Amino acid sequence: MNYYLVESPLQFLNAREAKYRFCKDEKNVLIILRGASQKSMDQLKKLVDYSSWDTVYELPNTHKKVVLYKWQYDLESILKENYQKVNKVFIGEYRSLLMRNFVHKSNCEQSFLLDDGNVALFIHEKIITKEGLRHTLHPIRKALNWLFNFNDKDIWDINFFTFYNEWTRDSDVINDYSLLKSSLNTRIVDEGLVYFLGNNISEYGFIERKDYLSLLRKVIECFEGKTVYYLPHRREEPEGFQEIEDLGFQIKTIDEPIETYLVKQNKLPEIIASFLSTALDNCYALFSDHSVLYSFQYDLDILKSDRYKKTAKIIFNRYKKYEGFKTIEI
Repeated sequence: MNYYLVESPLQFLNAREAKYRFCKDEKNVLIILRGASQKSMDQLKKLVDYSSWDTVYELPNTHKKVVLYKWQYDLESILKENYQKVNKVFIGEYRSLLMRNFVHKSNCEQSFLLDDGNVALFIHEKIITKEGLRHTLHPIRKALNWLFNFNDKDIWDINFFTFYNEWTRDSDVINDYSLLKSSLNTRIVDEGLVYFLGNNISEYGFIERKDYLSLLRKVIECFEGKTVYYLPHRREEPEGFQEIEDLGFQIKTIDEPIETYLVKQNKLPEIIASFLSTALDNCYALFSDHSVLYSFQYDLDILKSDRYKKTAKIIFNRYKKYEGFKTIEI
């Protein structure tokens, strides 16, 4: 018996890859928790082929601590309901208190952390350095954790099932997206077509909006004579799309991850570009034999978050090591 706990489209894609890689002939249970937005949930559910899982549970997640213990009860009830020995547990969000508690309560033989974007680099470092996700609990919260036997402590022996190799150990497994690759056929390349993958760094406050637009202006200047579509991040606000169109981009919104969208298409763009994006890594793994991948790299001093500066530096340096991957400083 294996469990997969996810709350975003990318987490689910990686759970599906893990099932294909490790557990095709075993009993596999998918548990969907409510993530950051309804749009994210809608995309996730469209990806799920319910017939390929032995059981699928859908539970609402919450950040309200009072209700947290109700969802703890629901998750632990699933373990009791299936009453079988748990071989592996895969979780998509290490920062989720519920997911960490589930791993502890499952008594699984192995646990794995799935990627959910570049935040994986931050989490991997916290685990390997044994710093962990330290937080000070209010006395009432401590008492409730004790009362409900809630265990959200760090999981030091969790393995990484990851595309990234910056912090990997011998016990970790590199995700090569073999399942998605198995769906790829020969693709026609649409010469002159560019897909630029948007970021939500201005929405998160990592960069001023005017500075983000200034960077995009430099990008569009590099693609003169080509048709350039801007594919917004699912957390970008539609109110800002007109500003991007005014620069010369055409907005193209899709209701699924770019990876699965492109796998279904008969034609691929000549160029897939971004500043930095998890999707850019995945597209390199999947489509670099067809499309050229670009990363537009900016002065990190423009960023307001020191943590994001550190992550961006790691990612930009990784892109420079990819064979055939073009990095352009703007």
